[in-house]
Amino acid sequence: GSSQSQGDFYSRYKAAIAQQESGGNPTLINPDSNALGLYQFMPSTLASIAPACVGYQPSHQEFLGDRALQDRIMDCYIDSAKPRISATDDYTRCRQHASHHYSGDPNKYNNTARQTYGGNSYPSIADYTISVCDKI
Repeated sequence: GSSQSQGDFYSRYKAAIAQQESGGNPTLINPDSNALGLYQFMPSTLASIAPACVGYQPSHQEFLGDRALQDRIMDCYIDSAKPRISATDDYTRCRQHASHHYSGDPNKYNNTARQTYGGNSYPSIADYTISVCDKI
């Protein structure tokens, strides 16, 4: 709620993303997309953000083996989205961040189009963001 500090909001948001994406498993690799780790970063996303976030490009093995590194990159990724998040209430802010995480666009949080990857079905952006944000 509004009494929660922003830091606590982001801790709860990160925990909800980790639960949704990997069930809390920092070594998970998605068999369809090769998404990596606790927060299931796409390899292309990791490659594009890691140098700015941590100063170098970790190997996938290093990334999967270092929970603290995954958290640092996730924190940086969240920070990079903040200028694009327009919501003022925690629930919508969560949904916008989750949409950014899932689709790259925080404004697609109500998009109900079916998502597929590697021939398999995935939740719509709307369903994904609701599932994440109902956990915080």
